[in-house]
Amino acid sequence: MVSQSDQDSLVESLQSLSRGAVVFIAGSGFSKALGFVLNVVLTQSLGAAMYGVYAFSYTILTILADFGTLGSDRAILRFLPTETEGEGNGSVTLFISVVTALVGSSAIAAVLFWLAPVLSERTLNSPLFTDVVRIFAVLVPFHALTDVILSVFRSQERLEYQVFVRDILNPIIKLLTTGIAILIGATLIGVVAAIAVTVLLIFAYTGYLLISRSGVYPTIEGYRTRLRPHYNFSFPLAIKDVGGLIVTRIDILMIGFLLTGPDVGIYNIAVLLSGVLLFPLRGINQLVPPIISRLYKAGDFDQIQSIYGTASRWGLIITLLPAIGIAVYRETILSLFGASFLIGGASVVVLSAGYLVRSAAGPSGYVLMMTDHQYLLLINQFLLAALNIVLNYILILQFDILGAAIATATTRILINQVRVVEIWYLEGLFPYSVAFLKPILAGGVTITTLLAVRQLLPTGPAVAVGAIFGSLVFGGALYLLGLEEIDKQFLTALRAKYESRR
Repeated sequence: MVSQSDQDSLVESLQSLSRGAVVFIAGSGFSKALGFVLNVVLTQSLGAAMYGVYAFSYTILTILADFGTLGSDRAILRFLPTETEGEGNGSVTLFISVVTALVGSSAIAAVLFWLAPVLSERTLNSPLFTDVVRIFAVLVPFHALTDVILSVFRSQERLEYQVFVRDILNPIIKLLTTGIAILIGATLIGVVAAIAVTVLLIFAYTGYLLISRSGVYPTIEGYRTRLRPHYNFSFPLAIKDVGGLIVTRIDILMIGFLLTGPDVGIYNIAVLLSGVLLFPLRGINQLVPPIISRLYKAGDFDQIQSIYGTASRWGLIITLLPAIGIAVYRETILSLFGASFLIGGASVVVLSAGYLVRSAAGPSGYVLMMTDHQYLLLINQFLLAALNIVLNYILILQFDILGAAIATATTRILINQVRVVEIWYLEGLFPYSVAFLKPILAGGVTITTLLAVRQLLPTGPAVAVGAIFGSLVFGGALYLLGLEEIDKQFLTALRAKYESRR
């Protein structure tokens, strides 16, 4: 029998997750909307070939910037919540993380700058590619340090700072700078220079926030005793990130190696559209690490199980409706980027299916990470990364960009279900129950509705009417099938909090 205090604690944790999710999803929705506009502008002004050079180069930048932290951004999530509980706000974890990210990302940037001509020769072989990659190489340390600083606010469960910087301020400045560059007649190099200005401005502002708003400062005191646990946690995750990036980004890189610039551009738009489906779960996941870390330290596995299962089910529910909409109306959306991008429709459907199954696995990666199974995460990533490389090579040669989508979706599904099984075996935690059947049934009814609307109405009205009717049908079906008890308690608590503030 679950005590009332445990139920209250669970609801409180879910409220924290929901606040983080709402803030993140709102910010990500804004960011994705502006990113959508930016990519429409870029595809229309640069064309598929030059847009492909930009997309391929920017993918390289984001991969190396993510790896450039060497896992120190995750170390902040793991250690900072407990490190600053006592007196004083000096953080040796922050000091080690900043130094590690600076040294690691600078070394990566130097290698990328040097290898840029070789990359150009072996991939797109474009005269502009070398210059674009070298500009992006200079930005790698600024990207990495920004990620480390924003992790400080995330570890404090103050997600609004990360969302404001990354999802509101960054896309606004990027759209403005690139828009100005295009208006004054700049070509690809000018656009890339505008993005460089954005990265530098965001880094400067993030540093200001750390100093003025975080209440945490780096300290060197006692750093020697913290090096081993810090790197024991962060380095396996950094290496794991290499595998993770191979799983998530190798498709674009291998298209660049095996196909052409326009193919990269078309596939990148397919990734852009289907990638919208990731940010609901990412929103839920934003505050999972510090919460799971505290519960694991306290040995409260019942709470972890409840949060794990609920977060996974919510991830499926929130992702399912937009996944259906993107799949049904993919051609209408792709036409906004130009007629040449319509051939990416099948890739959109396949990638969307992979992201949907990913969402149903919930925060499995973070549960493994925060229960001290980082080495298992490392092994998982590299085994499946190797599989992804093989699948991409075989299927791209056979089916072009659709082969990349099939390989990537398959690998995503495998890696997340493997994590679910491992968590069940090692910790006895399992997210799935019969409650997952309800959103699946609601989704089936919604697909039928949207397909009927698409057949009965012209293209433009069909999208608008489908969005409205699809939402009503999906929500109504879920309600008729019945809410779960924890959902009712959560909604009751939210209602009570709202009424108390009136």
